[in-house]
Amino acid sequence: MERLLERFGDHDEDQVALWASLVGKLRPARADQADEAIENLRALQRLLSRRADLLANLRAACLRLFNERKQVTMYVSSGLLPSTGFFSETSHRIGNRLLPEVVDTTHLKDFLSAIFHRVDDEQWVNAIPDDDWVAFLGLLVGHQSPMFEEDANALPQAVREVLEALRVLSFHVSAIGLDRELVRIDPNLEEHESPFLAQNAELLSYIQHYSDWWTTPGALIADDKHLMVMLHQCDEILQRVRKRATRIGTSLTLTFKLERLRQHLERINELVALLGELRTRRVVEDAAPRIVRLFKTLVRAECRKNILSDYWGKNVELLSLRMTESASKTGEKYITNSRGEYFGMLASAALGGLIIAFMAANKIVLGSQGWAPLNELLSFCLNYGLGFALIHMLGGTVATKQPAMTAHALAASIGEAKGKGGDLQGL
Repeated sequence: MERLLERFGDHDEDQVALWASLVGKLRPARADQADEAIENLRALQRLLSRRADLLANLRAACLRLFNERKQVTMYVSSGLLPSTGFFSETSHRIGNRLLPEVVDTTHLKDFLSAIFHRVDDEQWVNAIPDDDWVAFLGLLVGHQSPMFEEDANALPQAVREVLEALRVLSFHVSAIGLDRELVRIDPNLEEHESPFLAQNAELLSYIQHYSDWWTTPGALIADDKHLMVMLHQCDEILQRVRKRATRIGTSLTLTFKLERLRQHLERINELVALLGELRTRRVVEDAAPRIVRLFKTLVRAECRKNILSDYWGKNVELLSLRMTESASKTGEKYITNSRGEYFGMLASAALGGLIIAFMAANKIVLGSQGWAPLNELLSFCLNYGLGFALIHMLGGTVATKQPAMTAHALAASIGEAKGKGGDLQGL
């Protein structure tokens, strides 16, 4: 370990190989051995605490890493669905498994992929507690002199890259928000001023003010509250489109785009919050916990970027959720909340049962006619089709469908609440 850290001081060394070797020292024998990974990281911290020269080497290498490599692509693509669509991305991932893409380590995204090159690396990286990563980050960064709000300094390259990433993400959100699939579901997006365009103007203004505040003496930073209001409105429209899609009809393409929009909004909120935590004193210590969470997210995304089953699973799960929500709207008619509704359901079910009895009797008659198999099949289909159409026209209910349809309504009532506990109010 010591010899490896000494090599970080040599600028002629292959930086990718050095960082990959350091990650290899932290990597446990098996990805599920979290205790070993934690001990490896703590052993590295103890070594760096004893050897100031090794700490200086690693700190300088880390600064060069962020100053010399492009970071925008990492923030705007890692962990986010691409614009190519479901089937194009599927073929792209299959192609990457057969013939991997050329890695350009001048981009931090590819650099991260090169040093965490094993698929299961994200497992032990995420298993290490945030507090241990925060402690390691604090040791690596070292002491930073806090600055007052009115002070000025050169804009760090890492902050500049985050601001540029926000600019790109904002344009992506504007494009997705005005996509024809979303406009088809909610035509109001074209008739009124779209929050997706408003957030772009507001975010560009925020980026400019933030940059000026950091570099101009005595400048005051603009408040981000209005920007957060715009982002919240974008999220409200996203939820509204999802609800309307359950009535009008969902599709794999629409589900893909809505999920991509949600991911972009979440990433913008995460980066804006990160910049907000740097506003008070402009030191990494204040934003360290959020930086660690973002680091874990990016590592996981890079490790799983070519796993086809994971990609399919996420999209099929989303489509299933949309279908469940759609079916739940039908299932609500099978649920009663009062005495009057209960007897109304009883009368409706009795009517449906009476019509089904006639359908069954008519099927017996049709089956005894001795027709050719094709004619008999067509007669049975017409019998069922006309019978259920009649039930629908007269307002009847097929009671045998009640358990299946109410199951959808019960599932949708829990909703997409995150965490261990769901929202049981609707249930």
